[in-house]
Amino acid sequence: MKTAALDKVEHRVPAALAMQTLGFLIWGFWRAAGSMLIGMALYELGVFSAQRSPAFYTGLIAVGLRLGVPAVGCGVRSNFADDWGPLSLFYDSQRTRQPGLGGSGHAGLPASTAIQAICATGRCG
Repeated sequence: MKTAALDKVEHRVPAALAMQTLGFLIWGFWRAAGSMLIGMALYELGVFSAQRSPAFYTGLIAVGLRLGVPAVGCGVRSNFADDWGPLSLFYDSQRTRQPGLGGSGHAGLPASTAIQAICATGRCG
């Protein structure tokens, strides 16, 4: 004798497995790989080891603020306009967090970048 709950499980397990697998292959893998490639390029350029000048880090922060904050603000405004509905939360929030829009902001805004800028002046020892 099957119950209504078991009927739902029989339908939901394959659907969830398909969604998780396709979501990873189509969206998650490429986003993670792209972010890692950007991070590796910045590492090779000496951005994360305080090998650049303080002016470079200041410029990185300025570019991140100029591009990243308005992009995220557009997503938030769109979410408010849609009353924070599920579609706007998925589509609008995700597109403004792409590495191309906020990558310089993610590398430029953390405190670690400020510390790198200070170390680039030679004051860290």
